[in-house]
Formats: sequence, structure tokens, C-alpha cells
Amino acid sequence: MIEGKVLNRGFGAIGVILIIMGLLSHGCVYANDFERLDSEGLEGQKPLSISSDETGRQVVWMGTDGGIFRKDLSKNTSWQKIVLEDVAQVCVNRIEFSPYASFGYAATSKGVYEIDPVSLTTRKIYSSNQDAENECFSVAVDADQNIYVATKAGLFTRPGKGKRWTKGVTVLGDKAIDYVYAAGMTLYVAASEGLYQSMDRGKTWKKVFSLNAGCEEAVEDEEETGEEDASNRIHAVIGEKGAPSTVYLATSIGCFKSQDNGETWQALPLAGLDSKDILGLVFSIVPRALYALTKNGVFCLDLDGWSVITPLSDSHDLAFINGKIIIVTSMGIYAFEVDDIKAKIEIKTSAEGNQSFRYEPTIQEVQQMVIQYCDVSKDKIDAWHRQARARAFLPDFSFGYGNNVYGSYNGVFAVGPNDWQVNVSWDLGDLIYSSDQTSIDARSRLMVQLRNDVLAEATQLYYERRRIQVELAGGHLSPEDLSRKQIRLDEVSALLDRLTGGAFSKVLKSSP
Repeated sequence: MIEGKVLNRGFGAIGVILIIMGLLSHGCVYANDFERLDSEGLEGQKPLSISSDETGRQVVWMGTDGGIFRKDLSKNTSWQKIVLEDVAQVCVNRIEFSPYASFGYAATSKGVYEIDPVSLTTRKIYSSNQDAENECFSVAVDADQNIYVATKAGLFTRPGKGKRWTKGVTVLGDKAIDYVYAAGMTLYVAASEGLYQSMDRGKTWKKVFSLNAGCEEAVEDEEETGEEDASNRIHAVIGEKGAPSTVYLATSIGCFKSQDNGETWQALPLAGLDSKDILGLVFSIVPRALYALTKNGVFCLDLDGWSVITPLSDSHDLAFINGKIIIVTSMGIYAFEVDDIKAKIEIKTSAEGNQSFRYEPTIQEVQQMVIQYCDVSKDKIDAWHRQARARAFLPDFSFGYGNNVYGSYNGVFAVGPNDWQVNVSWDLGDLIYSSDQTSIDARSRLMVQLRNDVLAEATQLYYERRRIQVELAGGHLSPEDLSRKQIRLDEVSALLDRLTGGAFSKVLKSSP
């Protein structure tokens, strides 16, 4: 881990607003310094990813749409561009440093480059004459120093002491591989439909996580879906230092955790997040905490759910560097310091004593309002199943009034007097499987999708409203901006009213 020295010590109005926003969040809150790193030397470059070389030095590596940049935060110097072996400009999707190798690896749009962090020289070690195979998204090195490259057209492997690259021809084939991660000798690759695991250097693979199954688990529904959602993705796979069997996933449907090498998965809560689309994860040992990145900032997980740490717009990537979280956004690079446990407790106590939002509904209360108004409770699905099972015990009943007609084998017929007719019948097969089950399955899937959509919309609106309230309370807005923010606040409140059937505004009006 390397220590990040943050420049420009003054908070400024934006920094104060972001700190206040963190203090007003429920649950664990970390706040000390929030600052923007000096971007001198990065002019005209779009930051895409950030990483540490894990040497203990104060060095940050940045991947941009125009190449690799490096900054030594212990010195008052600008960002330094690293010269690539064969090109001047290249889009760097990710830079990886592994504890199993002394070099770093840059996955780019034109192959993979090996980086010497000492001499600052580079060497291209992988490329292809096919564009799809040349588009590299991630690199991993296992304990035997075998190198794995995730490309748009499959996974490529090079033995630790070899020079020849081979393409996986098993279940992965030509699949686009979004991410590759090595935990010792266990390898994980993320494709569009799920996570695959190999324990024999990529010779054989098994699917250990399905995005559809993860989506169903996240919304506590057990119905099966017919096909995969191509829009879902696994953005990142990370481990926990000192616990090689523990793996975390950052996906477009939330965060997931496995503590048994991917055999079983637990969906981490969505409460407190402004979006279920998690772009990245980092794990800190001291203090022990998990941080998630969405497009709107960084969140920390505690027993009560997620708490907002830094509400930054258009975020791309994050890294944990010796007590600091470094966040890459389209507006610049920011650093947020994670305090020790004592300071964390003091800040949490301060946050609990804040009365600004005391009488407003919590996000959990708003979500319950939405579920009740939209009538998308899971209890409704359970009631359908109970009613279908009870239906088997109820007979089909019919009755009528009319003549009875009698006939014989020789063609003689007779008409009897008018009489009542009653028929009762049971279908005993319904005790095993009711034909209504198919209809229930289809309706359940639609309800789960609807519930997920309305809750995601309500959560985003709720936290947007909080951010606007913090900006309005800051006192730094011009009269024109103040009017615009107030109008937007009223609009967001009205949208929450629409989703809750007016219950949200009723709670606000009942507040003292």
C-alpha cells in the first residue's frame, strides 16, 4: 500500500458540502480531509482507472484515454506520462499490480504492456492482429506467475516461464471477458452472463455465479427466468487480504460476497445506495470496511447498510492507498481520508446527534411507502402460492334444474319429471401441481422486475433530494442557482410523492 499525499489543503465550498453530506448520513461515517489532487500534467486526458503499485511508496498510477500517467505524491511534481514501447497514444482500460509479480501490467485497446515501476520503462508483451482480441480489459497474475489477459474475444494465457500466448477454447471460447482476477492459484473471470472459476490454470472452468440468479437473490425471489439479461455486467472482482477464500463482486445488480471460494454467494444489502450499479469495490483492513463506488460517489458498508462517504458525480474508478480512498471522476481526481476507529466512533456519534433530518422519513420508510402504494410486496406472491395450494381442496360444483331423460338398448326413451341436479368433482392432480402455478410464475417475475425498478427510482430520488438540501444549506449559492435548486427540490419531492401516493409529503407535513 502507498500513502497518498493530497495537494491543495483548502477544502473550499465543495469540500465542505461533501463533508456535511457524509455527516448527515446514517450508519458509519468517515470524515477528515476531502481534497482534489493536482491535475497538472493531465491536461486533455480523460482519467479512466487508478491503481497502486503496492510497493509502499507514495506512487499513484493512472490509466487514461491517452496513455499511462504516474505521480509521486511525496514530491511536489506534476503527473508524468510513461512512454510506451511502440505507440504514443493508447486507451488504457486498467493497470494491474500483483503481489506475485514485480512488474505492473496495463490492459489497453492495443494489447498489454509490462511496466517496470523502478526504471519506468514499458514493453509490449501481448498483441493480436484481430481488433477484438487486441481490446484488453484486465490482466491477472497467479501465484505461479502465469499471466492471464481478458479481451473482447476470449481469455489468453501465458505460462510464467514461457513466451507463447494460448487462447482458452473451453466454455469461455470467444466470449468477451470483462474482468480476470487471481487469488493464489484460483482464477476467476467475469463474462456477460456470470462468473467462471478455474483451479487448474484455466484448463477447465465451472460457472460459480449467474447474474440472473444473483438478481433474483438480491430481490429475495426464487422464480427462474428463461434467459439472461445482456445488459447486466460484473464490473470488478476483488479479494480480502489474508482471506483467499473470500471474494467480492461489483455488478450492475449490486454487491455479492462469497466466503467459500465461490461455492455460495450472499447478496449484500442495497439499503443506503443511490444505485444498484456498483462500478468498483475496495476493502480496507484497518479499519476493516468495504467501500463501493457508484456513478454518484463512494459508500461504506456497516451493519445498518450503506452510508454515503463522498457524493461525487460521474465517478469511474477508485483505489485504497494507505488510509486514503482515491476517486477518479470526469471532473478530476479526489482523495478522501479514512480515519482510525476512534475518530470513526466520534464522527458517528456526531452524526447521530445531528437534528437536520430528524423528522424526515428514512430511505427504508420511503421504500416501504413505495411498496405499499405500488402493491408490489413479496407477501402478495406468497399469497398467490398459498391460494393455489388451497384451491386443490375445493371441488368443482355445479347444479341445475330440468328433466331427466332415460333410454334403453332397444331405442325406447322416457322423460322423467323435473328435478334438481347437483354435480361435485375434485381434480386430485392439483394436490401435486396446480395448473395455476405457470401463471403465478409469470406474474411473479413481472412483479419482481417492477418492484426492483420502482425501488431503484425512489432510492435515486431520495438521495438526490438529500444532496440538494445540503447544497441549499451551504449558503454559497447565487440567487439564480438558489432558485434553480429550490425548483429541483420541489420537483424531486413531487416525484417521490408520485411513487408513494402522496405518503411522502404527508410525513413531511406531520413533522413538527
